[in-house]
Amino acid sequence: MKKHNTQIIIIGGGLAGLEAAKWLVQYHYKVVVMEQEKIAGGHVVNWHSLYPGGIRGDELINNIFLTKDSMVQILTNQRVTKVEKRDNFFWVHTSQGERLFAEAVLLTTGFKLFNAALKEELGYGIFPNVVTSAEVEQILASRMKPPWQLPPRKVAIIHCVGSRDMKAGNMYCSKVCCMAGVKTAIHFNQQYPMCKVYNFYMDLRMHGNSYEALYLKAQTEYGVQFIRGRVSELSADQYGRLVLKSEDTLLGKPLKLTVDVVVLMVGMEQRKGLVVSDRGKELAAFDGQHFYEPLNAYDDAHKTCLPGLFLGGACKGPMSATEVIVDARAAVQVIDQYLQNN
Repeated sequence: MKKHNTQIIIIGGGLAGLEAAKWLVQYHYKVVVMEQEKIAGGHVVNWHSLYPGGIRGDELINNIFLTKDSMVQILTNQRVTKVEKRDNFFWVHTSQGERLFAEAVLLTTGFKLFNAALKEELGYGIFPNVVTSAEVEQILASRMKPPWQLPPRKVAIIHCVGSRDMKAGNMYCSKVCCMAGVKTAIHFNQQYPMCKVYNFYMDLRMHGNSYEALYLKAQTEYGVQFIRGRVSELSADQYGRLVLKSEDTLLGKPLKLTVDVVVLMVGMEQRKGLVVSDRGKELAAFDGQHFYEPLNAYDDAHKTCLPGLFLGGACKGPMSATEVIVDARAAVQVIDQYLQNN
C-alpha cells in the first residue's frame, strides 16, 4: 500500500491532467493539479462535440472532474514558471511567488492553437466572417455568438492553417484537423440545411477507425465538396461576401469562389516551455521550441532526461482526445512504477 502523503504535481488541468489525476488517486497518491486558466478542462471543455460518439467536450470533462475527491486539489489561475529538482524531490514555482513540493511531476501542458492572424492572406482579424475551427466549436455549442447575421449559404473550410507550413515554422501535421474539418462541415449542414460547404485541403489524412466512413458520409449524405488545393488569397467583394482564390490541383485549374463564411482549421503548437532545472542547472531539452521530447519514443514515451519528471498527452505532439486519455493512463502506470522503486 502506498503512503497517502506521497504528493504528485500535475502541471496542466486539461483532459490529460484530469484523467491522470483520476487514476493516480486510485493508487492512493495525493495529487495537486495546477491550471493557469480560470477553469480546468483545457481546450476540450469548449468543444461542441467529439468524434466518435458525438459527446460534448464539457460532458467529457465533467465525467472525470475530481473537485469532490479529498486526495485531489485543483488550483486554477496558477501559472507555473519553473520546475526545480533538488536531490530526489521537486519544487514547483508559480508566478505568484509560491513554491510547492512533490516527489514526482507530470507535465500535461497540452498545446496552443496556431495564431491564424499570422496568415494575413487568409483574412483572420480583417473580415469578421473569417473564424477559426476553435471558434466554430464554441459557436455550435452556443458558447459564442456567430459573427454572421444571416444563415450562411456557402461556407469554405480551409485545412492545414499553421501546419505543414514552412513559412509558419511548423512542418508537422497536426493530425486531428482533417477529421475535425469533415465533422465541422457536417455540423454546418445540420445547423443550416440550405448551406453548401467546401473543404480546401492539401491531403486528407483520415487515420482513425471509422474516419474514412465519415468522410464518405459527408460527401454522399451532406453534399460536402472537397477541393484539393491551397487558398492563396482572400478578399471581400462590394457586398461584403468573401472571395477565395485557389487552384484545384487535381484538375490543374485556377479557382475563384465566393462564400459567406470561412473557417480556418488551425493547427496545434506547443505552449511556451517551462524552465526546468536540476540542482540549479537548466536543461536545454525543455526550451519549448516545438513539443516536449520523451526520453525514448518507444519504451520510455513518458519519461524525460530528469528522473521523476514525466510527460503526458498533447504536450508531446498532436493527439486526438481518445489518444490523450490513453496516453494519460499510461503515464500513471509509469509514475507509479517509478515511485515504487525510489
